[in-house]
Amino acid sequence: MVSYSTWSTCTGRHSSDFKTRKSDIEQLGEGTCMYFKFMKYWMFIFFVCFVMSVPAMVINGNGDAYKNKEASSVFKKMMALTTMGNVGSYQDLDCNQAFLPDTDN
Repeated sequence: MVSYSTWSTCTGRHSSDFKTRKSDIEQLGEGTCMYFKFMKYWMFIFFVCFVMSVPAMVINGNGDAYKNKEASSVFKKMMALTTMGNVGSYQDLDCNQAFLPDTDN
């Protein structure tokens, strides 16, 4: 049994360069190395997606459509505050009637 540190173990990365592919956990097998490289890659991708979504959450959070609404839980209220419906632009739209022309089929 060999103990590996969670944060200081080098798992390498997907690359054509042998030096950057080198991993500290190679003796555990190729599948284990590929799994941890895959996890590291997707953590980076999800972090980039989070950073790209922060401006939309901030803009939508400044809306006031859900300020006075009662939510069944705090979690639901916080999720509603970050959606595009919180901006309140739907409140300006009034569609009470529609004109349908006389048509003969």
